[in-house]
Amino acid sequence: MKILDCTLRDGGYYTNWNYQKEVTDKYFSYMNKLPIDYVEIGYRSIRSDSYLGEFFYTPPYILEKANVLMPDVQKVIMLDEKDTQVDNLDILLNGCRSYVKMVRIAMAPNRLENGVRLADKIKEMGFEVAFNVMYASKWLNDKALLKQLKEIKAVDYLYLVDSYGSLYPEEVRALVRELKDGTEVPLGFHGHNNLELALINSLTAAAEGCEIIDATVTGMGRGAGNLKTELFLTALNDKLEKELDLDSLAALTEVFYNLREKYKWGTNLAYMLAGQYSIPQNEVMSKMGKRRYAIGNIIRQLLKFLPSATESHSIKAIPLDTQPAVKDVFIIGGGKSVTEINTAFDEILRRKTNNNEPFAIIHSSSRYADVFAGNGEAGQYFCLFGNEGKRFQSFPNAQQMAAHNKFIIPAAKYCEGIYMPSFINDHVYDVKDDLFEAAVQDSPLALSLQAAAALQAKNIYLIGFDGYVEEELSANIDLLYENQGIIDAAQKQGLTLKSLTPTRYSNIEQLSIFRFLY
Repeated sequence: MKILDCTLRDGGYYTNWNYQKEVTDKYFSYMNKLPIDYVEIGYRSIRSDSYLGEFFYTPPYILEKANVLMPDVQKVIMLDEKDTQVDNLDILLNGCRSYVKMVRIAMAPNRLENGVRLADKIKEMGFEVAFNVMYASKWLNDKALLKQLKEIKAVDYLYLVDSYGSLYPEEVRALVRELKDGTEVPLGFHGHNNLELALINSLTAAAEGCEIIDATVTGMGRGAGNLKTELFLTALNDKLEKELDLDSLAALTEVFYNLREKYKWGTNLAYMLAGQYSIPQNEVMSKMGKRRYAIGNIIRQLLKFLPSATESHSIKAIPLDTQPAVKDVFIIGGGKSVTEINTAFDEILRRKTNNNEPFAIIHSSSRYADVFAGNGEAGQYFCLFGNEGKRFQSFPNAQQMAAHNKFIIPAAKYCEGIYMPSFINDHVYDVKDDLFEAAVQDSPLALSLQAAAALQAKNIYLIGFDGYVEEELSANIDLLYENQGIIDAAQKQGLTLKSLTPTRYSNIEQLSIFRFLY
């Protein structure tokens, strides 16, 4: 049996395929000392319009570095079948010939036809080829698909991928036996750890004859993560052909323990239930990565049949467009710049109040609710999404603040999972959902802009939408793209946005808040 470590490629779902050079250098060096047969370096991908890191493209200089630091281990790259055509293969693979032993193709089970075309061409180019057929828990009893898989001859390995982390050992056993009874292609197994069964499932797959097993250091990988390389090597220690260098293994895991503190991969209750009910990892990752919802609310959104913990649908909200129109709307975000301009902002609000200028403050995040608490008479609104209600409720004077302010919720069909304190029931307003497409309705910024439109604002000023510096990008990339997309969409809808604090978002006019204080 062979072991393939795919830490950098699979872990890229957390780091956006960016790693510090120190991390990758240590990874390659330690891998070379361990009983690992293959290391999958990263994806090779066609150009994307969004920012994706180095190991999403895995340029040849990365492969060359891996070859120098890891000469005793076979190198692997992965292609995503849905984004790859035969015509792409020369540009994707020609630069890899000197370094890469095997090309793996990740594919959905209904995409085998294109996968076979790719495999034929890749084999002609001199590479080993593996199919990673996803969603095994969905097709383990699909006789027609199993027959198709048994007929595949063009690959060196056929992987069963437990994409949802849903399989139990007896299902792994039955599936491997079924496929072995009809194919001569060596089988592989890639297990996810939603139900913490990745180890036993992998051991079962190996015992039943799978000839190659995937693992990642500390289980780093998409969603709940994978079989832990260090755990698998420990379990197999007495059977390994190459002696296990425990010092190198300990040093390697230490590198990734530090990363795990930052990115927080691994299973939790949401991933466990997603595994039990075969819910895609990316749906859970997206909701957890944006940090809007408590785990309980994420679960309720994903598993609609569980009882709801919010009474948002029972609250009789007032349409926001019944409120008086305003000239200026100030939308407060969660960026650090808010605390740097609060004195200036207070002065602007004081002047507007004295001059009877109609304006409104909309808190996209409740983070700084107490910073401007003294301006309750100015018409402050708080957007409620996910756990924002709990954050607001945590302020010592929350009930007094609520009595002087208003709360905005989205149209009823987007209210799933929102927590609302009972003391705000008489102060809740909702907005129409016709400004943005459904894809961006689940966003405090989108809700804030819906509210600004409902209040007929002539000027919309953003405060505290700082964006992210380079070291923050990987952990916040989904939020970055979401907010930028909403800003772009708002401009197309005719809303003119201006930022009064420094911002890294594009397509938005930047002004200084201090220009108003002559």
